[in-house]
Amino acid sequence: MSLRSAVESLYDCLATVTVRVPVREGAFTRSEERQTVTDAPCRVSFSGAGRQSFAGLRTADEASPWAEAEQSVKIFLAPEWEIPAGSRVLVKGRGGQRLYGRSGQPAVYGSHQEIALSLENEVV
Repeated sequence: MSLRSAVESLYDCLATVTVRVPVREGAFTRSEERQTVTDAPCRVSFSGAGRQSFAGLRTADEASPWAEAEQSVKIFLAPEWEIPAGSRVLVKGRGGQRLYGRSGQPAVYGSHQEIALSLENEVV
C-alpha cells in the first residue's frame, strides 16, 4: 500500500470549499463567493482543548465569567485540490456539519495536503 493510499484510507468526511473572487462590473469590482471544490474526501484533526466552555474551565484569577479553550483544527485532503488561504470550508461527516472560515496556507506533500482551519459556525 502506498503512503497516499494509507492516508486516504483515513478520510471519513467530505469538504466543500468556497472562495471569494473579484467580479468586474463596468468600472466597479465586487467580490462573489464561488464553490471550487465539492464533496472532496477529507479528514479533520483536532488538537488542544475542546470547545469554548462556560465558567467551569476558567481559573480563579480570570476576570471574565467565560473561558475560551484553545483548539487547533487541521484538514487533510488530496494534494491536487487547490485551496487558497482565506477559503471557507464546509465539512460534512461524523454526524454533523461544521463551517470553517479563514483557511490557512496549505502545506502540500506528495500524499496529501494539510490546512489549518478556524471554526466559523457549527451546523448540526
